[in-house]
Amino acid sequence: MAFGGQGGRLMKGPLKLLHLTRDHPPMSKGGLSIAVSWLAELGLHAGHQVTVVSFDSWRPQRNPQPEAPALSREALGPGLELVRLTATGQLAELTEMLQSIHIDWVHVHHGTLWPYAAYIQAPKMLCVHVLQAELNRVRAVPTTWSASAQLEALDAADIIQLSTVETAQLALEHHPQIASRLRILPMDTTLTAQAQRDHRGRNVVTVGRFDVSKGTADFIALSQALTDCEVIDGATILGGVPGNSKAERRWGRQIAPLPQLKWTGWLAHQHMARILGQAGVALFASHAETLGLGVLEAMSLGVPVVATDVSGHRSLIGDNERGVLVPVGAIEQMKTACVELFKEPDIAQKMGQRAADWVAEERPKWRRSWVDFWSTS
Repeated sequence: MAFGGQGGRLMKGPLKLLHLTRDHPPMSKGGLSIAVSWLAELGLHAGHQVTVVSFDSWRPQRNPQPEAPALSREALGPGLELVRLTATGQLAELTEMLQSIHIDWVHVHHGTLWPYAAYIQAPKMLCVHVLQAELNRVRAVPTTWSASAQLEALDAADIIQLSTVETAQLALEHHPQIASRLRILPMDTTLTAQAQRDHRGRNVVTVGRFDVSKGTADFIALSQALTDCEVIDGATILGGVPGNSKAERRWGRQIAPLPQLKWTGWLAHQHMARILGQAGVALFASHAETLGLGVLEAMSLGVPVVATDVSGHRSLIGDNERGVLVPVGAIEQMKTACVELFKEPDIAQKMGQRAADWVAEERPKWRRSWVDFWSTS
């Protein structure tokens, strides 16, 4: 399937790149945070000036906060500035700041942030980290605020970014009108394979948001099933529900009675990487996945992966060469795949190594695709 071409004029000199995102590190709360951090650093290393505006725990409908302190502005290094918002009362100051600087490209990383980019006189890219229409299908809900906002952004964006052909094809099933503006530009993480991988535990680990779409309940059930058959000593679930303590408490009530299951909450990226990197198996039971950054991070660390066969996982794992793909919701098959990897540690180790080698080989291509886009679009 062909998507819109990269064509365009050659840009000379450094660009001014603006990213509008949510929960930028060290406020990392999921793949969006980590991928945007990687992309901002890539732009800087490519010689561009980068500003990241992070809407932290942004819930304007629930907690508008018209009275607010001044914007937090931090220089993370020459050419890289991080601006943080926590309240709607800071929007006027943000507008004034953005109108005072020249911007060459705006990258919007969540549809709900599109209104804050609409007035900026520069080309705009919508980076689709989560395909909201597919999320609604999995959740069996007709629409949501996030889905409506993403649809408006999809219609208005000059360029629409997705990371893989598989997710792009799925996006076109929901939104055929975007075909001419679609670009495949893979996102990445800064994690790399660890030098020592001989301390794998007898445990399974997952990372991400707690939600039906992420297969959180499936992972909880699998942790119990694997414990019952004495394959693992324990399981760890890293993550939660950003900005929604009520939903986290509901999930916590499911986790609390299970002594084999440890819940860490959200962790700093490197702390998360240490726990993930020591896992015997990384297990991702998502019912829908657009970016698949959790799988990518586990692969980059050389951890054997068992994951559901959804669009965000498929191109990463391939034909069961760099991990094991199982059907969505097939708990018994996921259990069997994990058991086999624990019983055959040599096979598991080789699979993890193939995955890490593949990520290392592909990464320069992913970086080059973005650098070329900025230089020619």
